[in-house]
Amino acid sequence: ELRRMASPSLVRLVCAVGLFHHAVGWAPVAPMRAVRSATPMRRAVPLLSTLSEGAKGDKEPRLKAALTQMQGRIKQARKRPAPDWVRRAAKKTGAILFRLRGVLPAILVALLLLLRASSGGPPRPVELPFSAFMSMAADKATTSRLTSVKVSMSRIAFMLDGSPAFVRTPRASYDLVQFMHRAGLDFAAAPVSSAAAFMPLAFPLIWLGALYSVMRKQMGGATKSVGKRASARLDPTELSFEDVAGVPEALVEVREIVDMLQDSAAFDKVGARLPAGVLMVGPPGTGKTLLA
Repeated sequence: ELRRMASPSLVRLVCAVGLFHHAVGWAPVAPMRAVRSATPMRRAVPLLSTLSEGAKGDKEPRLKAALTQMQGRIKQARKRPAPDWVRRAAKKTGAILFRLRGVLPAILVALLLLLRASSGGPPRPVELPFSAFMSMAADKATTSRLTSVKVSMSRIAFMLDGSPAFVRTPRASYDLVQFMHRAGLDFAAAPVSSAAAFMPLAFPLIWLGALYSVMRKQMGGATKSVGKRASARLDPTELSFEDVAGVPEALVEVREIVDMLQDSAAFDKVGARLPAGVLMVGPPGTGKTLLA
């Protein structure tokens, strides 16, 4: 096939590229790799000459043998294990695709719809100047060309000679439009940019986002504080009555309450009742919080 279709120079180029890829393999071209690839390239010189002679003359058996030899070398090159940097890149690519596994079907569907819309479907409507539409509508000779006229807030869609078309309606006074039409001016409505069309929705979205973030922070803070209080109640304390000093009377009373809570049966036998609460009174720094 090479001998029939390709020139000798093209044969040399194709063989040189294939053998260079076989010699270099997966690794990038570096000085040490270039030295290692010198030996297979020297072995490739007879192969290139054989292919060149086969392309010129009738040496088809030698050409087939050379092609078979090249195919064997290419198969050996494909069996070489990929270096570490290729494996790491493939692993990272696989991880990214795994993370996007829920989005990939939607992306593929969107691409298919985009390709279908670009390849086929109804023709896209042609935009015409507003003055041209008014002239055709005012002229009885061209009125019949306009069919299926549909008026919206910012545009007028219609069929012109069976093809879809539309015009943008200018936001101006009716008198001004009539004046420009009588003057014969060629005028049209300026297209609305996508950013300008998005602006009315931007402020409500920003407001909703700010409200959501504030409510989330408040709920998160309340949840965290409840968790802290619960953990504070459940965690055992390291304090004991030996850590309290300087208030012997209050210490005796609080110790009696603790003993009553720990062994209420002994106090019930003598008719003692647990107090409804304890009121600790004193200036700051006297140990009220420590006793509590």
